[in-house]
Amino acid sequence: MKKIVICLASLLCSVTFAHAFNPVGSYTYKEKGNKGKMVVTQSGEVPNVLIYKITTVTSSGSDCDIDGIEYDRISAASSIESMVASKPDEGSMPAKFEVKFMSKGAEIVISEIGSNCGVGAGFGGTWIKNRK
Repeated sequence: MKKIVICLASLLCSVTFAHAFNPVGSYTYKEKGNKGKMVVTQSGEVPNVLIYKITTVTSSGSDCDIDGIEYDRISAASSIESMVASKPDEGSMPAKFEVKFMSKGAEIVISEIGSNCGVGAGFGGTWIKNRK
């Protein structure tokens, strides 16, 4: 009986957390002369891993095109911090960055921009989650 109560309690906590906050969706970016879109999805291959597709462009036409995969995550009641690395093209440097998701959007901090962005283009800063 004790095992059933413990299992039910842990299941209830995980279900409550899952419904309280979900980072999956699309986000809009307008910062530092850049604008763009980020789409976050769940991996179909690896459970509970986030996949990122980020595209930004500057007013002069330089762009960033990042396909990334989450490699670590820290979850709390009001936010999720996701550590991400891009999938580099052959011979290119991967981007490495952290995404902190909050209820209305996300904040990206870049540790290595990699070679997927043109001159002056970037994706660090505030992203606003689009409403469905």
